[in-house]
Amino acid sequence: MKAVSPERKNVRVRPQIPSPGRHRLFLAVLLVAVALRVLTVMGYSPVVWFEDSFDYVGVAERPQPYEVRPSGYSLLLWLLRPLHSFAAVAILQHLMGLATGTAIYALVRRRAAGARTGWAVLAAAPVLLDVYQIFFEHTILSDVPFTFLVVTAVAVVLWTPGVTPGRVAAAGLLLAAAALTRSIGLVLLPLLAAYLLVARAGVRALLTALVAVAIPLGGYAAWYGAWHGTPALNGGNGVWLWARTMPFADCRRIRPPQEEAVLCPSQPVGSRPASPYFIWSDWSPLRRVPGHPVVTRADLFQPRIDALAGDLARRAVIAQPLDYLRVVGEDLRRTLSWRRGPVPGAVPVVYNRYVLPNTEGPLPDGVRIPGGGIRADLLAYGRGRPETRVVEPAAGVMRAYQAFGFLPGPLFGVLAAGALLACAVRLIPNTRTQGLRTWRVWIRGVRTQDVQPRSVESRDAQSRDVRSRRVWSLDVRSRFARSPDVPRPGILGPGVQSLGVPRPGILGPGVQSLGVQSPESQSSDIAGSVTPGLDTRGTETQNPETQNPEARSSEACRRTTPAGVLPLAMAFALIVGPVAVTAYDSRYWLPAVPLLCLALSLTLTERRPRTVPGEGHDGP
Repeated sequence: MKAVSPERKNVRVRPQIPSPGRHRLFLAVLLVAVALRVLTVMGYSPVVWFEDSFDYVGVAERPQPYEVRPSGYSLLLWLLRPLHSFAAVAILQHLMGLATGTAIYALVRRRAAGARTGWAVLAAAPVLLDVYQIFFEHTILSDVPFTFLVVTAVAVVLWTPGVTPGRVAAAGLLLAAAALTRSIGLVLLPLLAAYLLVARAGVRALLTALVAVAIPLGGYAAWYGAWHGTPALNGGNGVWLWARTMPFADCRRIRPPQEEAVLCPSQPVGSRPASPYFIWSDWSPLRRVPGHPVVTRADLFQPRIDALAGDLARRAVIAQPLDYLRVVGEDLRRTLSWRRGPVPGAVPVVYNRYVLPNTEGPLPDGVRIPGGGIRADLLAYGRGRPETRVVEPAAGVMRAYQAFGFLPGPLFGVLAAGALLACAVRLIPNTRTQGLRTWRVWIRGVRTQDVQPRSVESRDAQSRDVRSRRVWSLDVRSRFARSPDVPRPGILGPGVQSLGVPRPGILGPGVQSLGVQSPESQSSDIAGSVTPGLDTRGTETQNPETQNPEARSSEACRRTTPAGVLPLAMAFALIVGPVAVTAYDSRYWLPAVPLLCLALSLTLTERRPRTVPGEGHDGP
């Protein structure tokens, strides 16, 4: 151990502050991202509206567990209600978008410190610069807070290779909040648990995550049950799946019961509209269920209607599985479309389109949440004109940027395929190598156990033999020790002073002794006489290669699990999940973009361990 001088022993070492120059490329991209958001806030005041926005505001005005979707985002709006400003909500969501990009950059730089800065900047660029990301930040929708919560949870888990219960608890709370913001977040919870199992984080971390998730979800489910009679996070799961199957469902093949047959579409199979129209249109079969009148949108998800729709949907999937897979595959293919919305300026847009408005106009009115109308809710929350005001020239600059400043569908497909391929290449060789190394460790342990002494007497005899050798060695050292400056000619030949290894502290620095070896050399010299599995005192050793091979395999598995596996699995769940149970919508795979960027960059840049500790070299 290196000695510390008394003068420097009490000197306080100041931590090194990273130079901003190391991040100048990211700071330049971040500055552009801030400028784009400033132009959006200036050009479109107070916010851009969408159909679902009115439901969120209505629940924020009259807090309740909404049947159509979880009320987590509405509770955020309720917390911000004292500001009475939709612009403040939009600014907060813009800050969430910037924080999401910064978290991606920081995580990649931390987990891949030796990689070029460009990798981390490229990973963060789609979130910071994509115009559709900026568009949803400026709307009253739950997509941006949901993305922020998910990416933050992934960053918390992957911040260091090791997983601690505290970080796992924080990640569990964040993902629970995401599930209460959008119900698709529920599919991410088992993926977190699976990653903790694969990474061998331990039972304590797994139980901590379970408790952190169960507390908020259980509390919300109890609140929902107090309002609607049955504990849940939201209603309408059967209705959503029913709408998914209606474009292909053939009731002549399904032959449903009479009470379910009322939900069969009247249009021929080949001329039916997309799935959402079966829920929200005035001609929806959901409005024909006897004894269940529909007045508001929430009435479409009444428990009886939801149960009948779910039963019919499951019959359709069982009777026509290939048609179901075909519809899901077609919607997945639509994610590869070049554009995610109409061409900017092609048609007049006031609201409810995935494009920045190019004209002003009135917003709809009506009852969405019982107890108030749309316009009354907007005026009560914002205390000002709610309609979007288009202010030039800032609005024109953003419309021009929307023509090219986005991630096209084909590049999104390349990103997804590249992340999947990179993780597969990283995982498959490690799996094979790890299997071979585990067998080597196990066989080596079995051989060691076969030659270990079978009795206490033989072990004691071996210990006495080792102690006698050490006593003899010390006696030889005491007889032949001399001044470090006096050579010993005539013993080992001319010019040879001694035999052995340096003995600092006894004969002086750099001076060797006769017959005295280091503990490492002693171990190698008496390896033939000392039984493997025993040290020089005759006691059992704790060789990590032969003791508990399963623990060694667990440590190797934890160190060789690529960090990109977790964001990759979550990204594909967010891509496939919505089209499997509802319908295609380009905003549904918006949160998958930063996760895929994280998965690809972490997998390509993260250092991979060279081998298992104890098998020649330790990993970094």
